[in-house]
Amino acid sequence: MDIRIPYISGLLRGDKHQLLHIRTTDLNLVISEVERFNPDYIIADEKTINHLNGSKNYIPSGNFQEFYSAFSKRQTNIFVASPVFECDIERLNFPLEYIPHLVLSNPCNYTRRIMRNPLYRGLNIPRWVKRNGCTFCRDIHSNQKWGTEDRKDLKRQISSAIAYLRRHKGNSFRIIGERHISRLEYIIDVLTDLGVKHIEIIITLRPELLIEEYRHFIKGITLAEKGDIRIVICSIGIESFYSNDLLLYNRFLNAEGLLKSISLLYDLKRRFKETLITDRYNLFNFILFNPYTSPESIEYNLRVMKFTGMESIPQDLFLNKLIIDKYTPVYYKIKKDGLLSGDSEWRFMDRRIEHFYKRVRRLKQGSLEIDTLYRELREV
Repeated sequence: MDIRIPYISGLLRGDKHQLLHIRTTDLNLVISEVERFNPDYIIADEKTINHLNGSKNYIPSGNFQEFYSAFSKRQTNIFVASPVFECDIERLNFPLEYIPHLVLSNPCNYTRRIMRNPLYRGLNIPRWVKRNGCTFCRDIHSNQKWGTEDRKDLKRQISSAIAYLRRHKGNSFRIIGERHISRLEYIIDVLTDLGVKHIEIIITLRPELLIEEYRHFIKGITLAEKGDIRIVICSIGIESFYSNDLLLYNRFLNAEGLLKSISLLYDLKRRFKETLITDRYNLFNFILFNPYTSPESIEYNLRVMKFTGMESIPQDLFLNKLIIDKYTPVYYKIKKDGLLSGDSEWRFMDRRIEHFYKRVRRLKQGSLEIDTLYRELREV
């Protein structure tokens, strides 16, 4: 999702208390927005808190996933007591816009066991590091299922978000929670009960969810079409088409499965041209560069991208590198292979890729033509 900092998320509790989570250390960008929300509590990392002045109650939190984890530990009570949503401040190519994010259930229910992966079998990983899901995700509680179960709670949260949008003259909100994204028709049905039209629902998907819940997506988008509601897809985590990368990340689908999910998405777009919006944000997300990236893996990814109809790719998206720390399983794989260059930094095993990465970074283009990337790759 093409969201740049600052990133502020909030939790409203019965319209009595407001909690903001600040995901940046550059307070010059966000402090005026923080005051605008007038929060009762602020969650921020240690460095940020040290720069904040005033009488607010500050809660240290070094990682955004910990905010979600707090929900997972209080599974049922938090949704009964609180309409829950976040507020992103988006700084894109249009004016400042506030988009509430309804936290309706666990953000990710991906539970594939990491220690069964041949790359990680027998690897010495601390007990406090997660053992399921993607190896680059650090949320140890991400696989605990929790969320809004009661229709009245769901209706109350959506009503709160709609009221918020009307106050701020907005028309978009995002759903956080795979359980509700995969049953999109349930959300549309609640909006219909509330008489809400001319609204946009932003969702983020895992590619396998498109395959597993395709029928539900058809039902949901069909209802949205009838109710004059738009569905906006902001990111689908492809990450890579190359088999070794997918194994390193412990992803569920292989290249064939990823192509199937993309094909299903394109079919949905052809069927619901006006209702399904796929060009608002970067539709796909990639992590093409990791310590083991090779010219062969880049060439393979470029070929598959071309096959899917991509003629160009945003430079920042193409150059997206694997992020690691001691809370991620992939960190210990990279450490074992002697490729760490710092606490959370790594180096390329293949020096040719290091040269290629630097060459592409020097290109002064917002989007890079696939053919241009081919030529740059041949140069190394």
